[in-house]
Amino acid sequence: MHILFIMFLLSTIFSISDAQTRLQNTAPLDMQGDIGMQMVAGIGDYLQKLTSEIAAKRSADWKKLAANPANWKQAVVAKREKLEELLGMVDPLAKPEMHFDSWLSANGRPDTVCAMGVGYTVHSVRWNVTDGLTGCGLLLLPAKRPVGIVIALPDCDWSPEEYCGLSPGVNPNQHLPRILAQNGFVVLVPRLIDRKDNFSGIPGVRMTNQPHREFVYRAAFLMGRTIIAYECSKVLTAIDWLKQNYPGLKIGVSGCGEGGLVALYSSALDTRINSTLVSGYIQPRESLWQEPIYRNVFGLLNEFGDAELLSMIGPRRVVVEAGGYPEIAGPPAPHDGRSGAAPGALSRPNPESLVAEVERGRRLASSNGGDVIFVTDGDGPNSLRAVSAFASAIDDQDPMAPRRMKIFAENL
Repeated sequence: MHILFIMFLLSTIFSISDAQTRLQNTAPLDMQGDIGMQMVAGIGDYLQKLTSEIAAKRSADWKKLAANPANWKQAVVAKREKLEELLGMVDPLAKPEMHFDSWLSANGRPDTVCAMGVGYTVHSVRWNVTDGLTGCGLLLLPAKRPVGIVIALPDCDWSPEEYCGLSPGVNPNQHLPRILAQNGFVVLVPRLIDRKDNFSGIPGVRMTNQPHREFVYRAAFLMGRTIIAYECSKVLTAIDWLKQNYPGLKIGVSGCGEGGLVALYSSALDTRINSTLVSGYIQPRESLWQEPIYRNVFGLLNEFGDAELLSMIGPRRVVVEAGGYPEIAGPPAPHDGRSGAAPGALSRPNPESLVAEVERGRRLASSNGGDVIFVTDGDGPNSLRAVSAFASAIDDQDPMAPRRMKIFAENL
Protein backbone atom coordinates (compact mmCIF):
# COMPACT_ATOMS: atom_id res chain seq x y z
CA MET A 1 0.00 0.00 0.00
CA HIS A 2 2.83 2.34 0.92
CA ILE A 3 4.56 1.52 -2.34
CA LEU A 4 1.46 2.39 -4.37
CA PHE A 5 1.18 5.71 -2.56
CA ILE A 6 4.79 6.61 -3.27
CA MET A 7 4.37 5.74 -6.94
CA PHE A 8 1.27 7.91 -7.15
CA LEU A 9 3.09 10.80 -5.49
CA LEU A 10 6.03 10.57 -7.89
CA SER A 11 3.77 10.43 -10.95
CA THR A 12 2.02 13.55 -9.70
CA ILE A 13 5.29 15.43 -9.25
CA PHE A 14 6.63 14.55 -12.71
CA SER A 15 3.36 15.29 -14.45
CA ILE A 16 3.84 19.00 -13.86
CA SER A 17 3.84 20.69 -17.26
CA ASP A 18 7.07 21.44 -19.15
CA ALA A 19 6.23 25.13 -18.96
CA GLN A 20 6.54 25.00 -15.16
CA THR A 21 9.81 22.96 -15.05
CA ARG A 22 11.78 24.11 -18.11
CA LEU A 23 14.54 26.61 -17.42
CA GLN A 24 14.21 29.96 -19.11
CA ASN A 25 15.77 30.19 -22.61
CA THR A 26 16.27 26.43 -22.89
CA ALA A 27 14.76 23.69 -25.05
CA PRO A 28 14.71 19.90 -24.93
CA LEU A 29 17.76 18.19 -26.45
CA ASP A 30 16.43 16.67 -29.64
CA MET A 31 19.62 16.38 -31.74
CA GLN A 32 19.80 13.37 -34.01
CA GLY A 33 22.84 11.27 -34.93
CA ASP A 34 26.20 11.18 -33.15
CA ILE A 35 25.97 14.04 -30.64
CA GLY A 36 29.64 13.70 -29.65
CA MET A 37 30.86 14.15 -33.23
CA GLN A 38 28.55 17.13 -33.70
CA MET A 39 29.98 18.68 -30.54
CA VAL A 40 33.55 18.22 -31.77
CA ALA A 41 32.64 19.75 -35.15
CA GLY A 42 31.06 22.72 -33.39
CA ILE A 43 34.16 23.24 -31.26
CA GLY A 44 36.29 23.11 -34.42
CA ASP A 45 34.12 25.72 -36.15
CA TYR A 46 34.35 27.97 -33.10
CA LEU A 47 38.15 27.70 -32.90
CA GLN A 48 38.49 28.38 -36.65
CA LYS A 49 36.37 31.50 -36.23
CA LEU A 50 38.39 32.58 -33.20
CA THR A 51 41.67 32.01 -35.07
CA SER A 52 40.46 34.22 -37.95
CA GLU A 53 39.45 36.95 -35.51
CA ILE A 54 42.83 36.77 -33.75
CA ALA A 55 44.66 37.01 -37.09
CA ALA A 56 42.67 40.13 -38.02
CA LYS A 57 43.34 41.74 -34.63
CA ARG A 58 47.04 40.87 -34.77
CA SER A 59 47.35 42.37 -38.26
CA ALA A 60 45.59 45.57 -37.14
CA ASP A 61 47.82 45.88 -34.04
CA TRP A 62 51.02 45.53 -36.07
CA LYS A 63 49.79 48.02 -38.66
CA LYS A 64 49.42 50.56 -35.85
CA LEU A 65 52.98 49.87 -34.75
CA ALA A 66 54.28 50.22 -38.30
CA ALA A 67 52.42 53.53 -38.72
CA ASN A 68 54.63 55.08 -36.02
CA PRO A 69 58.25 54.62 -37.15
CA ALA A 70 59.54 56.68 -34.21
CA ASN A 71 58.33 54.06 -31.74
CA TRP A 72 58.89 50.99 -33.94
CA LYS A 73 62.34 50.11 -32.60
CA GLN A 74 61.20 50.22 -28.98
CA ALA A 75 58.05 48.23 -29.80
CA VAL A 76 60.08 45.50 -31.52
CA VAL A 77 62.35 45.19 -28.47
CA ALA A 78 59.25 44.45 -26.40
CA LYS A 79 58.05 41.98 -29.04
CA ARG A 80 61.38 40.14 -28.89
CA GLU A 81 61.02 39.76 -25.14
CA LYS A 82 57.49 38.42 -25.63
CA LEU A 83 58.69 35.95 -28.28
CA GLU A 84 61.41 34.67 -25.95
CA GLU A 85 58.76 34.19 -23.25
CA LEU A 86 56.43 32.25 -25.55
CA LEU A 87 59.26 30.02 -26.80
CA GLY A 88 60.50 29.36 -23.28
CA MET A 89 63.99 30.75 -23.84
CA VAL A 90 64.64 31.19 -20.13
CA ASP A 91 67.77 29.10 -19.55
CA PRO A 92 71.08 31.02 -19.31
CA LEU A 93 73.26 30.47 -22.36
CA ALA A 94 76.71 28.96 -21.85
CA LYS A 95 79.94 30.87 -22.40
CA PRO A 96 81.16 30.54 -25.99
CA GLU A 97 83.36 27.47 -26.33
CA MET A 98 83.85 25.30 -29.42
CA HIS A 99 85.35 21.80 -29.21
CA PHE A 100 87.05 20.35 -32.30
CA ASP A 101 86.87 16.56 -32.54
CA SER A 102 90.21 15.03 -33.44
CA TRP A 103 91.67 11.64 -34.37
CA LEU A 104 95.00 10.24 -35.48
CA SER A 105 95.93 11.15 -39.04
CA ALA A 106 97.85 8.97 -41.48
CA ASN A 107 101.14 10.23 -40.03
CA GLY A 108 100.07 9.29 -36.50
CA ARG A 109 99.47 12.83 -35.30
CA PRO A 110 96.17 14.25 -33.98
CA ASP A 111 94.19 16.08 -36.64
CA THR A 112 90.84 17.90 -36.60
CA VAL A 113 90.30 17.86 -40.38
CA CYS A 114 87.69 15.25 -41.33
CA ALA A 115 87.40 16.22 -45.03
CA MET A 116 88.82 18.65 -47.59
CA GLY A 117 87.26 20.38 -50.57
CA VAL A 118 88.36 22.90 -53.16
CA GLY A 119 89.67 25.76 -51.04
CA TYR A 120 88.36 24.70 -47.62
CA THR A 121 88.57 22.11 -44.83
CA VAL A 122 85.79 20.43 -42.86
CA HIS A 123 85.87 19.91 -39.08
CA SER A 124 83.54 18.06 -36.70
CA VAL A 125 82.68 20.36 -33.78
CA ARG A 126 80.62 20.58 -30.59
CA TRP A 127 79.71 23.60 -28.48
CA ASN A 128 78.04 24.23 -25.13
CA VAL A 129 74.53 25.73 -25.34
CA THR A 130 72.85 25.59 -21.92
CA ASP A 131 73.27 23.40 -18.88
CA GLY A 132 72.79 19.86 -20.20
CA LEU A 133 72.44 20.87 -23.88
CA THR A 134 75.23 20.63 -26.46
CA GLY A 135 75.19 21.59 -30.13
CA CYS A 136 77.11 19.61 -32.74
CA GLY A 137 77.76 19.82 -36.46
CA LEU A 138 80.36 20.58 -39.11
CA LEU A 139 82.52 23.69 -39.43
CA LEU A 140 83.83 24.58 -42.91
CA LEU A 141 86.89 26.84 -42.92
CA PRO A 142 88.09 28.55 -46.13
CA ALA A 143 91.77 28.39 -46.96
CA LYS A 144 91.91 32.10 -47.78
CA ARG A 145 90.96 35.09 -45.61
CA PRO A 146 87.29 34.77 -44.66
CA VAL A 147 84.86 37.31 -46.10
CA GLY A 148 81.92 36.51 -43.82
CA ILE A 149 80.26 33.95 -41.55
CA VAL A 150 77.19 31.78 -42.21
CA ILE A 151 75.25 29.38 -40.02
CA ALA A 152 73.59 27.07 -42.56
CA LEU A 153 70.65 25.12 -41.14
CA PRO A 154 69.46 22.15 -43.21
CA ASP A 155 66.00 20.66 -43.01
CA CYS A 156 65.97 18.43 -39.95
CA ASP A 157 65.91 15.24 -42.05
CA TRP A 158 69.21 16.22 -43.71
CA SER A 159 72.36 15.51 -41.75
CA PRO A 160 75.22 18.04 -41.85
CA GLU A 161 77.22 15.46 -43.81
CA GLU A 162 74.49 15.20 -46.46
CA TYR A 163 74.09 18.99 -46.65
CA CYS A 164 77.83 19.45 -47.17
CA GLY A 165 78.07 16.67 -49.77
CA LEU A 166 80.10 14.30 -47.59
CA SER A 167 77.28 11.74 -47.78
CA PRO A 168 74.67 11.13 -50.50
CA GLY A 169 71.09 12.25 -50.00
CA VAL A 170 70.96 15.91 -51.09
CA ASN A 171 71.06 17.28 -54.62
CA PRO A 172 74.60 18.62 -55.28
CA ASN A 173 73.10 21.90 -56.49
CA GLN A 174 71.74 22.40 -52.97
CA HIS A 175 75.03 21.88 -51.13
CA LEU A 176 74.94 25.42 -49.77
CA PRO A 177 77.71 25.02 -47.13
CA ARG A 178 80.17 23.81 -49.77
CA ILE A 179 79.31 26.64 -52.17
CA LEU A 180 79.69 29.28 -49.45
CA ALA A 181 82.99 27.85 -48.19
CA GLN A 182 84.36 27.84 -51.74
CA ASN A 183 83.53 31.54 -51.90
CA GLY A 184 85.42 32.43 -48.73
CA PHE A 185 82.79 32.13 -45.98
CA VAL A 186 83.24 30.42 -42.62
CA VAL A 187 80.26 28.04 -42.47
CA LEU A 188 78.82 26.24 -39.45
CA VAL A 189 76.24 23.49 -40.15
CA PRO A 190 74.40 22.47 -36.95
CA ARG A 191 72.67 19.12 -36.61
CA LEU A 192 68.92 19.42 -35.98
CA ILE A 193 66.75 16.81 -34.27
CA ASP A 194 65.13 14.74 -37.03
CA ARG A 195 61.68 13.26 -37.69
CA LYS A 196 62.64 9.61 -37.24
CA ASP A 197 61.44 7.62 -34.22
CA ASN A 198 64.42 5.31 -33.51
CA PHE A 199 65.01 6.62 -29.98
CA SER A 200 61.52 7.84 -29.03
CA GLY A 201 60.59 6.18 -25.77
CA ILE A 202 62.17 4.32 -22.89
CA PRO A 203 63.79 1.01 -23.89
CA GLY A 204 62.39 -1.86 -21.88
CA VAL A 205 59.37 0.20 -20.85
CA ARG A 206 57.62 1.62 -23.90
CA MET A 207 58.72 2.93 -27.26
CA THR A 208 56.56 5.15 -29.46
CA ASN A 209 56.31 6.18 -33.10
CA GLN A 210 56.55 9.85 -32.15
CA PRO A 211 59.14 11.65 -34.30
CA HIS A 212 62.19 12.63 -32.25
CA ARG A 213 61.10 16.25 -32.55
CA GLU A 214 57.70 15.44 -31.06
CA PHE A 215 59.23 13.30 -28.32
CA VAL A 216 61.41 16.23 -27.21
CA TYR A 217 58.56 18.73 -27.69
CA ARG A 218 56.21 16.83 -25.35
CA ALA A 219 58.70 16.74 -22.49
CA ALA A 220 59.75 20.36 -23.06
CA PHE A 221 56.12 21.58 -23.11
CA LEU A 222 55.58 20.39 -19.53
CA MET A 223 58.54 22.52 -18.46
CA GLY A 224 57.42 25.65 -20.31
CA ARG A 225 59.93 25.21 -23.11
CA THR A 226 59.91 24.28 -26.81
CA ILE A 227 62.18 22.44 -29.20
CA ILE A 228 62.30 25.70 -31.21
CA ALA A 229 63.86 27.43 -28.20
CA TYR A 230 66.50 24.72 -27.84
CA GLU A 231 67.54 24.95 -31.48
CA CYS A 232 67.51 28.75 -31.58
CA SER A 233 69.74 28.65 -28.51
CA LYS A 234 72.19 26.49 -30.48
CA VAL A 235 72.35 29.23 -33.10
CA LEU A 236 72.75 32.10 -30.62
CA THR A 237 75.57 30.43 -28.67
CA ALA A 238 77.32 29.53 -31.93
CA ILE A 239 77.14 33.22 -32.90
CA ASP A 240 78.79 34.11 -29.60
CA TRP A 241 81.81 31.94 -30.44
CA LEU A 242 81.98 32.90 -34.12
CA LYS A 243 81.83 36.64 -33.40
CA GLN A 244 84.50 36.23 -30.73
CA ASN A 245 86.86 34.31 -33.00
CA TYR A 246 86.18 36.20 -36.24
CA PRO A 247 85.76 39.81 -35.06
CA GLY A 248 84.67 42.34 -37.64
CA LEU A 249 83.01 39.84 -39.97
CA LYS A 250 79.28 40.03 -40.66
CA ILE A 251 77.14 36.97 -40.04
CA GLY A 252 74.22 35.40 -41.88
CA VAL A 253 71.85 32.58 -41.01
CA SER A 254 70.20 30.44 -43.67
CA GLY A 255 67.75 27.56 -43.36
CA CYS A 256 65.45 25.36 -45.40
CA GLY A 257 62.42 23.46 -44.16
CA GLU A 258 62.69 23.04 -40.40
CA GLY A 259 66.01 24.85 -40.63
CA GLY A 260 64.12 27.77 -42.19
CA LEU A 261 61.91 27.90 -39.10
CA VAL A 262 64.96 28.10 -36.82
CA ALA A 263 66.61 30.71 -39.06
CA LEU A 264 63.49 32.90 -39.04
CA TYR A 265 63.04 32.81 -35.27
CA SER A 266 66.76 33.25 -34.54
CA SER A 267 67.01 36.31 -36.79
CA ALA A 268 63.86 37.84 -35.32
CA LEU A 269 65.45 37.48 -31.86
CA ASP A 270 69.11 38.39 -32.49
CA THR A 271 70.08 41.68 -34.14
CA ARG A 272 73.67 40.52 -34.65
CA ILE A 273 72.49 38.52 -37.66
CA ASN A 274 73.05 40.73 -40.72
CA SER A 275 71.37 38.61 -43.38
CA THR A 276 68.81 35.79 -43.37
CA LEU A 277 67.77 33.25 -46.00
CA VAL A 278 64.53 31.33 -45.33
CA SER A 279 63.66 28.59 -47.82
CA GLY A 280 60.64 26.31 -47.72
CA TYR A 281 59.01 27.64 -44.55
CA ILE A 282 57.15 30.97 -44.87
CA GLN A 283 53.35 30.74 -45.12
CA PRO A 284 50.23 31.83 -43.19
CA ARG A 285 50.09 30.08 -39.80
CA GLU A 286 46.33 30.09 -39.23
CA SER A 287 46.37 26.34 -40.05
CA LEU A 288 49.22 25.62 -37.64
CA TRP A 289 46.96 23.10 -35.90
CA GLN A 290 47.23 20.88 -38.98
CA GLU A 291 51.05 20.90 -38.88
CA PRO A 292 53.15 18.55 -36.71
CA ILE A 293 52.69 19.23 -33.01
CA TYR A 294 56.37 20.03 -32.50
CA ARG A 295 55.81 23.33 -34.34
CA ASN A 296 53.24 24.41 -31.76
CA VAL A 297 53.98 27.43 -29.55
CA PHE A 298 51.33 28.21 -26.93
CA GLY A 299 49.73 31.61 -27.61
CA LEU A 300 51.89 32.31 -30.67
CA LEU A 301 49.18 33.55 -33.04
CA ASN A 302 47.98 36.16 -30.58
CA GLU A 303 51.21 38.03 -31.24
CA PHE A 304 53.06 36.61 -34.24
CA GLY A 305 52.61 35.16 -37.71
CA ASP A 306 55.42 34.67 -40.22
CA ALA A 307 54.90 38.18 -41.64
CA GLU A 308 55.37 39.75 -38.20
CA LEU A 309 58.56 37.74 -37.63
CA LEU A 310 59.89 38.87 -41.02
CA SER A 311 59.23 42.49 -40.10
CA MET A 312 61.19 42.11 -36.84
CA ILE A 313 64.32 41.27 -38.82
CA GLY A 314 64.35 44.69 -40.51
CA PRO A 315 66.24 46.82 -41.32
CA ARG A 316 68.56 43.85 -41.87
CA ARG A 317 68.23 41.84 -45.08
CA VAL A 318 65.99 38.81 -45.32
CA VAL A 319 65.58 36.64 -48.42
CA VAL A 320 62.49 34.44 -48.70
CA GLU A 321 62.67 31.57 -51.17
CA ALA A 322 59.53 29.85 -52.44
CA GLY A 323 61.20 26.47 -53.03
CA GLY A 324 62.25 23.67 -50.70
CA TYR A 325 59.09 22.98 -48.69
CA PRO A 326 59.26 19.52 -47.09
CA GLU A 327 56.40 17.16 -47.95
CA ILE A 328 55.53 15.14 -44.83
CA ALA A 329 52.31 13.09 -44.83
CA GLY A 330 52.45 12.45 -41.10
CA PRO A 331 54.53 10.80 -38.36
CA PRO A 332 56.09 7.37 -38.84
CA ALA A 333 53.36 4.71 -39.16
CA PRO A 334 52.71 2.59 -36.05
CA HIS A 335 55.09 -0.39 -36.04
CA ASP A 336 56.50 -3.02 -33.71
CA GLY A 337 54.08 -2.05 -30.96
CA ARG A 338 54.97 1.64 -31.31
CA SER A 339 52.10 4.13 -31.40
CA GLY A 340 50.96 7.41 -29.83
CA ALA A 341 52.27 9.99 -32.32
CA ALA A 342 50.12 13.06 -32.95
CA PRO A 343 48.81 13.62 -36.49
CA GLY A 344 50.21 16.49 -38.51
CA ALA A 345 51.41 17.04 -42.06
CA LEU A 346 53.62 19.44 -44.00
CA SER A 347 53.04 20.52 -47.58
CA ARG A 348 53.78 23.38 -49.92
CA PRO A 349 51.35 26.31 -49.44
CA ASN A 350 49.31 27.53 -52.37
CA PRO A 351 51.14 30.32 -54.22
CA GLU A 352 48.52 32.98 -53.51
CA SER A 353 48.70 32.58 -49.72
CA LEU A 354 52.50 32.47 -49.80
CA VAL A 355 52.70 35.71 -51.79
CA ALA A 356 50.15 37.37 -49.49
CA GLU A 357 52.12 36.48 -46.35
CA VAL A 358 55.44 37.67 -47.79
CA GLU A 359 53.88 40.91 -49.02
CA ARG A 360 52.32 41.51 -45.62
CA GLY A 361 55.73 41.07 -44.02
CA ARG A 362 57.32 43.32 -46.62
CA ARG A 363 54.84 46.13 -45.93
CA LEU A 364 55.42 45.92 -42.18
CA ALA A 365 59.20 45.80 -42.61
CA SER A 366 59.27 48.78 -44.98
CA SER A 367 58.29 51.12 -42.15
CA ASN A 368 61.63 50.31 -40.54
CA GLY A 369 63.67 50.31 -43.75
CA GLY A 370 63.35 46.54 -43.97
CA ASP A 371 64.89 44.69 -46.88
CA VAL A 372 62.72 41.68 -47.84
CA ILE A 373 63.66 39.96 -51.10
CA PHE A 374 61.24 37.34 -52.45
CA VAL A 375 62.70 34.73 -54.82
CA THR A 376 60.15 32.60 -56.66
CA ASP A 377 62.26 31.10 -59.45
CA GLY A 378 64.16 27.84 -59.05
CA ASP A 379 62.88 24.37 -58.27
CA GLY A 380 64.40 23.84 -54.85
CA PRO A 381 66.07 25.54 -51.90
CA ASN A 382 69.29 27.52 -52.25
CA SER A 383 68.86 28.79 -55.80
CA LEU A 384 71.78 30.81 -57.09
CA ARG A 385 69.73 34.02 -57.11
CA ALA A 386 68.58 33.59 -53.51
CA VAL A 387 72.06 32.66 -52.23
CA SER A 388 73.66 35.59 -54.08
CA ALA A 389 71.20 38.09 -52.59
CA PHE A 390 71.72 36.61 -49.14
CA ALA A 391 75.53 36.49 -49.32
CA SER A 392 75.96 40.00 -50.72
CA ALA A 393 74.76 41.50 -47.42
CA ILE A 394 77.49 39.81 -45.35
CA ASP A 395 80.70 40.31 -47.27
CA ASP A 396 82.79 43.39 -48.00
CA GLN A 397 81.39 44.22 -51.43
CA ASP A 398 78.45 46.52 -52.22
CA PRO A 399 75.51 45.03 -50.22
CA MET A 400 73.05 46.29 -52.85
CA ALA A 401 74.73 44.27 -55.62
CA PRO A 402 74.10 40.51 -55.78
CA ARG A 403 77.26 38.59 -55.04
CA ARG A 404 78.69 36.58 -57.94
CA MET A 405 78.95 33.11 -56.46
CA LYS A 406 81.60 30.82 -57.91
CA ILE A 407 80.52 27.19 -58.23
CA PHE A 408 83.19 24.48 -58.25
CA ALA A 409 82.54 20.87 -59.26
CA GLU A 410 84.22 18.54 -56.81
CA ASN A 411 84.19 15.14 -55.22
CA LEU A 412 84.86 15.29 -51.49
